[in-house]
Amino acid sequence: MPRSADLAEKRRILQLETLYDLALALHAARPEAELLDEVLQLVCAALDPAAAVAVTRDAFGTERALSTVGWQQQPEGPALLSAPLWRELLAEGRPLQRRDGELAGQPYRELLATPFAYRGVFLGFIALLDKETRDDEETGFTLGDRRFLDSVAALAGVSLDSARQVEDL
Repeated sequence: MPRSADLAEKRRILQLETLYDLALALHAARPEAELLDEVLQLVCAALDPAAAVAVTRDAFGTERALSTVGWQQQPEGPALLSAPLWRELLAEGRPLQRRDGELAGQPYRELLATPFAYRGVFLGFIALLDKETRDDEETGFTLGDRRFLDSVAALAGVSLDSARQVEDL
């Protein structure tokens, strides 16, 4: 099997294992901030972005939890939740890919983002910036990466909603 096909197969296996690990981790009753950290760490391990951010909000649009990896300067929740990206995610309701921009002061060449949602309620979003380069080879996020991130967001949406229900009790 050629090296690139072997790497692609290993990446698919890693993504499936990550989804399984994520399902187990999200099943535990934990505070929203801990769940968000867990989601972001697992996604970063599988998709290898240069930087990533996940943010959730309450019904009034106020930040509830924020987690980052590789961010130059810690973003603020209000800046993320008022960014054009958030409005686009609300309007589209599905993963988005963008090129050459900035998110809350962090420049990117490529961005992959998707909302956390459950039962039609948008709870926040996750965004990955610039896939890390390997062996001097410029790579970007693939359709498989996009599908994986969408699957993670769907699982996380259910868990975030459950964590909020437990908190309300």
